[in-house]
Amino acid sequence: MKYPVYIVLMFLLSFTLPSCEDEVVVEDMSCSLQTIQHDIDSDTIVVTYKIEGEGKYKVSSWTYQGVEGEVTLQDPVIPSEVTLNFFGNALPRVKAVVTVVEGAVKVSFSAEAADSTYVGIDQCQQQIN
Repeated sequence: MKYPVYIVLMFLLSFTLPSCEDEVVVEDMSCSLQTIQHDIDSDTIVVTYKIEGEGKYKVSSWTYQGVEGEVTLQDPVIPSEVTLNFFGNALPRVKAVVTVVEGAVKVSFSAEAADSTYVGIDQCQQQIN
């Protein structure tokens, strides 16, 4: 008769004992984002640079090609957008140094010339299930 009591007791204890599963630890993902650089020749070129983010992340720096060289912003406000006018020639490129816990950060540019549109995009993304 004691045998069924032990089975019931073991069954009940199995629900009250702590789980033996380890906690899942996800490392932060560090990324150096950079778009491909285009050499654009046109009378007027309008370039729009963007940086966007969603979720949990940190952007250490954001760099884009300005009219007179590279412009770097430390700890930029997200989202941000800058539009510049180039005359004759442009070499648009955008970069960022980011750490993503969960979510995504995207850098991009769009360059409008007289007869063409050029686009560059790079992204760092980490999803936790």
